[in-house]
Amino acid sequence: MVISNEFKEKITLLLREFLQTDIFFRNNHQLYLAEIQKANLILTTINAPRHLTVIMEEKRKRGVHCFYQLHYSERSYKLMTAILDVVQKSNNIPCIPFELKSLMEETLYEYLNNDLDRFIDINDEHGDQWAFLFDEVKNILNKKNSFFKKIFQYIHLDSR
Repeated sequence: MVISNEFKEKITLLLREFLQTDIFFRNNHQLYLAEIQKANLILTTINAPRHLTVIMEEKRKRGVHCFYQLHYSERSYKLMTAILDVVQKSNNIPCIPFELKSLMEETLYEYLNNDLDRFIDINDEHGDQWAFLFDEVKNILNKKNSFFKKIFQYIHLDSR
């Protein structure tokens, strides 16, 4: 999976937007819901991928801080759309960009919850400190992408 500079730039903005939206949601979920309604957005949360559902539920029960859900804002929706275009084009993946959405959402969810303390520690105003984490994003994305390609190939072969 190719991780371009444009991808790095947009994913950094998206991760920061998810963090800001999470804070906004926790501080005033009624106002968050009003903003979502005003923006006419639907399906505004990202839940745990299947393979992490049990782990995340155990964390929730133990009171471990993590992102049980990621919440979209109007800005993060637009950033996600742009990222999907970049990933599809830079990797020459034979699908429409929207078909990559679940792959990217699962990648971001897993990434943010893998080592939340380290992520929070480096989440400051110095964007250059984010750079070393792109290898981790790339590893998760590669793992999910190989699974996605197998499923996608099967679907296309099966439809012939």
